[in-house]
Amino acid sequence: FATFTKQLDEEYGMAEPVVVDIRTLITIPHDVAGVEFTGLIDLPESRVKVVAKVVPQIIDHLVRNAIQELTQIDRKGEITIAAYRNGETVLIEVSDNGRGIRRDRWEWIFDAFHTTKKHSSGTGLHNSRIKAVAFGGGLKVKSSEKGKGTTFQFWLPVWRA
Repeated sequence: FATFTKQLDEEYGMAEPVVVDIRTLITIPHDVAGVEFTGLIDLPESRVKVVAKVVPQIIDHLVRNAIQELTQIDRKGEITIAAYRNGETVLIEVSDNGRGIRRDRWEWIFDAFHTTKKHSSGTGLHNSRIKAVAFGGGLKVKSSEKGKGTTFQFWLPVWRA
């Protein structure tokens, strides 16, 4: 964790997590050609303790991956960002209507340096998961079906002082 905290300090100029209402960190993108975005944010005030830039960075990475995937299909792309509470956990899901991911690859895609792209370091999903775990949360493939798309789920615990 110390190495990760040092990386956060270098990357963001702050290593100390802050307590923040996660609703202020979630934005729904728009104006991406050929992709329709939907936001389903059903959250009461939900405070989490995290380096504030980590949440948008993870969401942004998942959305960028979905957009890249949607360039591979021959129908209108759809991305949904949903956020809700389940007990003492905030869950954020990014879903697309792309090609889907084979179940045997659901964990493999989180391996360091894994990539299916020509010009990529393959660190994005791996780093996103590490950042989520560092703050008591996680990141996984929630569901995926061939030809229908994929849903990634990212979660953080609700902060209780």
